[in-house]
Amino acid sequence: MKIRISIVAIALTGMIAGIAFASPLVLSELDVRPWIRTVEGPKAEFEVETIFANFTVLDPGAPSSGVDELCVNYQLWVNVTNPSDVNATLLHTFFTAAGEITPFSGLPGFGENSSSGTGGTAEGAFVDGKWYNLTWVNGTYPFFDSEGNMCESPFPVTEEIGYWMEGIQLYRRYVNGNLSEIYLNMNGTWTDVTGRI
Repeated sequence: MKIRISIVAIALTGMIAGIAFASPLVLSELDVRPWIRTVEGPKAEFEVETIFANFTVLDPGAPSSGVDELCVNYQLWVNVTNPSDVNATLLHTFFTAAGEITPFSGLPGFGENSSSGTGGTAEGAFVDGKWYNLTWVNGTYPFFDSEGNMCESPFPVTEEIGYWMEGIQLYRRYVNGNLSEIYLNMNGTWTDVTGRI
């Protein structure tokens, strides 16, 4: 009789311990936003041709300018053509204007010592041979000072907006039109993974 009671006690202890250790895993899985794989079809390649461009610097010192600070008034005529058989809508465009711009490959219109970046998400990535596909997202991207050093963002972030998501966040930083660094959000901390990803 004592052996049966001991076996039942051991089984109950094991079951309780298993539930105690497994329940945080079950609860954490419910709080992760799933990765949504979008299906993409063919894309139209637009042809863009500048017909006319006029840029006028408005001097705040001139009474007729009507502005309080130095700014540029511009007029741009552009011919946009969709030569493909795919219906498409051009939602937005951007351009850069400055004196004596030297275009760089891939990013035309960026001047000397210019810096820019693009961010986005992916299903996952190998970093140093390890697969990452789960990220704590809090709504921030890397912020850089005038010397190009990553520093704390001037925009406040509250913990309430954060959440776990399947997938990763990436940020690519370009200097003078060339890819300079790649950053990966590793559980809420942006880490330089250039050459490791």
